[in-house]
Amino acid sequence: MLHVAGVDGDDLRVTDVWESPEQFQRFVDGRLMPAVKEIGIEGEPEVRFYPVQAIFNPKVPAAA
Repeated sequence: MLHVAGVDGDDLRVTDVWESPEQFQRFVDGRLMPAVKEIGIEGEPEVRFYPVQAIFNPKVPAAA
């Protein structure tokens, strides 16, 4: 639903909003980690889940 990324020193910080933790995990298993390993990045990202109460972006029309 939403992806925001930025660099903090030597770290890449990413915030994603997904429909569910299960959807995120399918993405990680099927696309993200295979691509990360293919380009030679080692290790696993630190992942935290937080419930989202609302999403507001005045430049994006509200969903129907």
